[in-house]
Amino acid sequence: KYSNLLERVGVVMPESEPEAFETAWCAWGYGRSFTVEQIVGTLPKVAELGFKWATLDDGFQIAEGDWDLNSNKFPGGDEQMKYLVDMFHQYGLKAELWWCPLAADPGTEFLKKYPDSVIICKDGEPQRVSYWDSYYLSPVDEDVLREQGEWVKKFMNYYGFDGLKLISEVRD
Repeated sequence: KYSNLLERVGVVMPESEPEAFETAWCAWGYGRSFTVEQIVGTLPKVAELGFKWATLDDGFQIAEGDWDLNSNKFPGGDEQMKYLVDMFHQYGLKAELWWCPLAADPGTEFLKKYPDSVIICKDGEPQRVSYWDSYYLSPVDEDVLREQGEWVKKFMNYYGFDGLKLISEVRD
């Protein structure tokens, strides 16, 4: 109904690309306790079943907001992440990375550096992500835009991911 109302005022939604409907396997089945070896070991079956995308989900990072690699998961650092993406591609899969660009956990380096990037509610409290302990970042804050833009470049250009699984909703 909402898109119909938008069309009445001249906003026409583009047709979705066929890739938007391709099947995706997600490593979230292993939760945040995944290992790179588990994921790589699953890829033959993922490819055999005909999935088109493989998603590395939450847990690769230090925290929401601090998107550097968790050294417990990736002791080989950036090279190990590139290896994982290469393995996705070796099995004919497009590589996708879970990412929540508008969330930062309290106490993160990001929030220490950019404390004014948080959305503040009418009561003066930070807008919290309702399903985990994070604050919402302003989508128009210059620091947020710049820093998250740099992460997109790293994820896509340096690591070689083909897409991002973005999380950005408020469930309150």
